[in-house]
Amino acid sequence: MVKNLKIGISLGLLAILSTLISQARAELIEVYTWKALPGKEAQMLETFVAAKAIHEEMGATVSINQQMTGSAQEVDYVMRWDDSEAWGKSLDNNRNPAMAAKWQAFLAKANLDPAGEMIRSSGGANVDSSKKAADFKDSYVYGVYVWEPEAGQTLAFMQTAMEAEKLHEEMVTSSDSLNCYELDNQFVILPLSFKFLKWNIKDFLNKYKTSKPKKCEEGFSYNS
Repeated sequence: MVKNLKIGISLGLLAILSTLISQARAELIEVYTWKALPGKEAQMLETFVAAKAIHEEMGATVSINQQMTGSAQEVDYVMRWDDSEAWGKSLDNNRNPAMAAKWQAFLAKANLDPAGEMIRSSGGANVDSSKKAADFKDSYVYGVYVWEPEAGQTLAFMQTAMEAEKLHEEMVTSSDSLNCYELDNQFVILPLSFKFLKWNIKDFLNKYKTSKPKKCEEGFSYNS
């Protein structure tokens, strides 16, 4: 399986990126997209779990993500680091004789009975330097949109993307304020219609005894 698995932490692509990135503290990411051989989906995932343990011991944050919409049941093996320094430490750990031997033993075992093939890979840096690898450690739902800016428009596109990020991260929009309540340490957006819901709004709000639910003002918004 892993002849094609260049999941070792030595992608030349990221070495180049690390040099070029002006924001040295930006999160770095490597994504390897795999497709299981027929009937070997479970085996491929088991192999990924074993690889994940080794890479996390090296210092990476790893997630194994099943693609859904628009894919052919492909799986992404994703490695993240908080910044170029953390990525460099992982590279050093990978070169450690004991760790290198552990990785080579893993490859040898996986290659005896291949379970999938890598169909593409990519690497990059998060332009939002406030994001860290650990922010993506738990299970989550995500969407990926790959864009190619028009010639000479890369900077303008990046500025637009950063503006769009803030809109997508807005947890409560001004239109949501019409049916939004502030409770203790959270906001709750209630449905606009209760016609098909078998619960009562007053009963729901009364469950919060530590503080009185407060109706948000019209036009209120909140983002992360």
